[in-house]
Amino acid sequence: MRKVIPAALVACMLALLSALSVTAVQASPVMNAEGTLTWLVVNFEGQRTAGINTIYQGTSTVAADGTFVGDVTDAWVEIWHTDFLNLRDVLAFTGTVDGKSGTLTIRLVGTATLPDLEWTGQWEIIRSTGDLANLEGQGICWGTGNNLEYSGTIQFC
Repeated sequence: MRKVIPAALVACMLALLSALSVTAVQASPVMNAEGTLTWLVVNFEGQRTAGINTIYQGTSTVAADGTFVGDVTDAWVEIWHTDFLNLRDVLAFTGTVDGKSGTLTIRLVGTATLPDLEWTGQWEIIRSTGDLANLEGQGICWGTGNNLEYSGTIQFC
């Protein structure tokens, strides 16, 4: 036995589906990001020892130039080993990117050789607000001493 769906029911179902449809938002193109980060003030706020390793933590004031133009407050932890260190930073950026202003939270992880502090690492945007809301990005960084260069890609999604 075959059931026939009344035309009115089909029309209602189509109307409901069209009302529930979501308009796709197209992401902006992927852009290259590059520039420099310069640590201006470094505050050591804590130190402890774990075996032969020393763990330092603190905050820093950083100047950003290039794709990211603005001021950065850096909350960091460094684990110093015999001939290298590991770092984990959370960078709070306030400034402009591609002519848009807002704030970004950027996670930076990496290593450095001791004693000359030759840095290598990776960065990733983990939060964004203001005109920078929905900005995503990631890349690499490298440098010596208090200066890092960065490169990668960013995209407004």
